Amino acid sequence: MLAARLHGNQDLRVEDVPAPGAPPPGQVRVTPVWCGICGTDLHEYLHGPLYTPAEDLPQVVGHEFSAVVAEVGDGVVRPRPGDRVAVLPHVFCGECHYCVRGRQGLCANLRLTGVTWPWGGLAGQAVVPAYQAVALPDGVSFEQGAVLEPLATVVHGVERAGLRPGGSVLVTGAGPIGQLAVLVCLAAGAGSIFVSEPRASRRGLAERLG
Repeated sequence: MLAARLHGNQDLRVEDVPAPGAPPPGQVRVTPVWCGICGTDLHEYLHGPLYTPAEDLPQVVGHEFSAVVAEVGDGVVRPRPGDRVAVLPHVFCGECHYCVRGRQGLCANLRLTGVTWPWGGLAGQAVVPAYQAVALPDGVSFEQGAVLEPLATVVHGVERAGLRPGGSVLVTGAGPIGQLAVLVCLAAGAGSIFVSEPRASRRGLAERLG
């Protein structure tokens, strides 16, 4: 199968690699459909490796993706083969101080799909823990599912900001996260939203999106 693999600083190759075998217990094999390119991916390519250990290169990249479940390992009840899913990036231990308190994103043994986990979304197949695969409702497209993780970070940020209906918001930056912030603030009932963006191309896109 084809996979985009980071071999080192500014060395990204699309190459033919062996497909994964049957998933281990508790994991699933998925077929990626859409995969985003995160700022982390760009930094890893341009200035890295930063988060990916050098000894783990080459690394299949891509940690914002949607997929179809192809096969499940022993003990997996959900998802099922054929399910449409968004694959969240956090691979956590479930046993450390943070995990047992529901803060898996701070896991002491945290690994990230496409960064510090053997498989990523820019490949024909990937194997991930079953808990990473979140079922997509019928009304949510694969493209929308691929941005579920960055959307979640924005929702978290807006909740932490304490925005109330009718409140005013300043969004600094109109990149993908900034655009999502506008949508989330609208959904949260913001009265006025101001967007600051010095880059003409991104400012123009923000204007076209309303």
